[in-house]
Amino acid sequence: MSARPLDEMPSYPLRHGLVTWELRDRDGNALASGEQAIPDLEHAVLVRGTWAAGASLPLHLQIAFLDAKENSEATTVLDAYPLNFSGQRVEDMKQTPH
Repeated sequence: MSARPLDEMPSYPLRHGLVTWELRDRDGNALASGEQAIPDLEHAVLVRGTWAAGASLPLHLQIAFLDAKENSEATTVLDAYPLNFSGQRVEDMKQTPH
């Protein structure tokens, strides 16, 4: 996760934030969730999470960035669909910005 570049609008410092994420299976059952404090988004930050193996595809991952007052600054949703014959890459996932 990273802030927008200074030449892209709107661009302003994001400090003392929180990333939340939630993973659901095809039936909408929650598989895992988590949160990670982000002191400053001046540099990109890696957000990690784990969940049990064997979840049914497709998977639905929602990631949100909350500012210091817990207002949502950005939300992204990724839907992972079943593997095709050559395997699936992140670039093949459908990304829906919110």
